[in-house]
Amino acid sequence: MIGDWRQHMPNRTLDITLPYLPPDVCWPNHSSGHHWGLAYQARIQLHANIEILIAEHGWEGPPMNKALITLTFRCPSGRFDLDNALSAMKAAIDGLKPRVIVDDNATRVAYNIRWERSKVEEVHIIVQEEDND
Repeated sequence: MIGDWRQHMPNRTLDITLPYLPPDVCWPNHSSGHHWGLAYQARIQLHANIEILIAEHGWEGPPMNKALITLTFRCPSGRFDLDNALSAMKAAIDGLKPRVIVDDNATRVAYNIRWERSKVEEVHIIVQEEDND
């Protein structure tokens, strides 16, 4: 049978949990006053930790062409800035490329950003493949 093999595959999902919130130096509202090198190292580590979680999950196959990325931030604080949190996760989202997603531009990904009260600080990440149009 000739054709696009993707049209016959069910949509795939990656479900991983980063066991901490991004460090303060990754958050735009908290980063001032820190040396740029600290922020750089924190972003490199965040990126690497996402790659480790992907490998531990056993992710296989080609990257998703289009995806919905759901980030659920869990922490005890009731004062939580979701747009700042998304920015803090930039290095983590970049860690999804090119193994899980092709790219993170606006034509390829959509975001669902959530917060839940929890005693444990973590970020639950779900990447769901969307149908190609």
